[in-house]
Amino acid sequence: MIAIALLTLNPKAELIEFYKKINRANYDLYCFVDDNSKEQIIDDFLNYIYVDDFFCKQNGFHRFNPVIEKGTCNVSSWDKAILYFCRLNKGYDYVWFIEDDVFVPDINLFELIDNKFLKDDLLSNENIINHNGELESWYWWKLASESNLPLPWAHSMVCAMRASKRLLSLVDQYVTSNKNSPKFIEYIFHTLALHNNLSIKKVENLSGIVWRKNWEADDLNEEKFYHPVKLIGQQTEFRRLLNIKKTI
Repeated sequence: MIAIALLTLNPKAELIEFYKKINRANYDLYCFVDDNSKEQIIDDFLNYIYVDDFFCKQNGFHRFNPVIEKGTCNVSSWDKAILYFCRLNKGYDYVWFIEDDVFVPDINLFELIDNKFLKDDLLSNENIINHNGELESWYWWKLASESNLPLPWAHSMVCAMRASKRLLSLVDQYVTSNKNSPKFIEYIFHTLALHNNLSIKKVENLSGIVWRKNWEADDLNEEKFYHPVKLIGQQTEFRRLLNIKKTI
């Protein structure tokens, strides 16, 4: 069984309705809510997960995304989702982590990718390896150098990525031994997978996961995820336009 972890500050109904179309026979759907001040949602189809910020920090699951600064804990939905699947629910063979500003053209794209990469431990858009410890080519190498991780290091954008149970177990072990060390999502998964000879695949379907780009409808096709598309209404409109394109 595979879990999809949708990472959001606050869930948007329009996006949730799209994800609810997932094949329930093969996938369980989770939404990790960053904002604990909101009233908790109960849904028979989708698991809304609210985790206390201080609980995450006490257990070492904090600052997995240092770009997000929040109070004294620096805990985001990333930290909550990683803690959940590392410590509280270890039953899944694979977990998709996907931020809410990732545009998914077709809900069946998850199955298409999973059927191509049945046993690989880490799927992402790239896998850039640093063998010599230089700190100039990528801004966040400085955190890797402070993380008690030996060379080589590796990184990728992970706004949409899939991790195996084996890889999540390694993340859990690392957190246990390094509660207060940096552990940025963009290098921790790839570096631990590299050190432990796990299978890392650069997936063409994820090549639309980039840092910044103003995506236009003409840029898109149905077999790729795209980041960033921050307006949920725009995501819906892109799907409508792609459906029209299919009929022409």
